[in-house]
Amino acid sequence: MRSFSIGLLVFAAACGSVSTTDAGTGGGGGSLVTGGGAGGGGGSTVTDAGSEQDAGVADAGAPDAGTPDAGHPTSDGGFVVPDAGTPANVSVTTGSCAMVTPCSGALDGTWFYTAACADDPLADFRQACSSVTTVSNTSTLAGRLDFVGAQVRRQVTTMYATTVNLPASCASLGCSTVQSILRTTVPSATCATAGSGRTGCDCSLSGSSTLTELGTYSASGGVVTITTPNKTRTFDTCVTGTSLQTRETTAGMSGTERGTTTLTKQ
Repeated sequence: MRSFSIGLLVFAAACGSVSTTDAGTGGGGGSLVTGGGAGGGGGSTVTDAGSEQDAGVADAGAPDAGTPDAGHPTSDGGFVVPDAGTPANVSVTTGSCAMVTPCSGALDGTWFYTAACADDPLADFRQACSSVTTVSNTSTLAGRLDFVGAQVRRQVTTMYATTVNLPASCASLGCSTVQSILRTTVPSATCATAGSGRTGCDCSLSGSSTLTELGTYSASGGVVTITTPNKTRTFDTCVTGTSLQTRETTAGMSGTERGTTTLTKQ
């Protein structure tokens, strides 16, 4: 049973089931790479610590969690977020994602995510059930990276809806028991008798998350180190023209995001 939980934890993290904010006061995981913030399912959401202003005039009411207003820069914990419009949703593919060969390039400015690939989210799950398969998967990501001086801010919203099949050999305890196991990691999980042409159980998982984090960064030869109050992470990056590729390479840290993203400079 423990293997099922571990496998889904990895799967959920790859799909982005955690929502955190790290804006100078701590928070959960997160990095340049999609898959949503690091960590297990059901994470808590911590709002930004910063206040917000539009063109020098304070907004009435509560701040909007650092989301840029159309036509005006905003302030997030003292970090002025450049006005660059609203990022579009992009599909997240899964499988064997390309590695990134580090190369130097100017990072300063605003970058929107335009492509994302998550390494096989079922890879660890397959250690418990080698014949698990994906029936359907719809995952999207929308977000941006802002590099200003020595600071970096990331804001990402992810959504996923996935159905996996656990054949009879992996679901001998019954679909209701498998569902209970999965819900310890992904509360939205539902399992039922498999559809036509399949055996065992079909299990559906869905969720969404919003992550905002603020930290400092340094770059050397295309290797970028990002530091926030609770963690330090490293990434292989490469800038080619207006395109930026990233892949996390942090060693020995739980929740390292596995995959590759492409961003386009605005």
